[in-house]
Amino acid sequence: MPTGVITEPPLKLVLFENRREKGKLNHLGIEVESSEKVAQVSERLKQADLTVKAENQTTCCYAKQDKVWVTDPDGDDWEVYAVLSDSVTFACGGTQTTAN
Repeated sequence: MPTGVITEPPLKLVLFENRREKGKLNHLGIEVESSEKVAQVSERLKQADLTVKAENQTTCCYAKQDKVWVTDPDGDDWEVYAVLSDSVTFACGGTQTTAN
């Protein structure tokens, strides 16, 4: 196992830059292993009195996903998602591109 890899709990953190606003992230993503885990995170966020937006069976970044969104106190958007399957469509943020 490479040094610095988080194994308990397993974690994949994804950072997306905001090309419209220098020095600001577009959003941050945490990939979890299942839709059940997404639902568990959603419940914990709601119990913390955070507003949660769910997107189930959505296509983003060439993958069909179940996900939830929340905004942190600094105004940064976070997504917690599970990849369900691959997709030939990129389709994020209202744009749609099909892979060749």
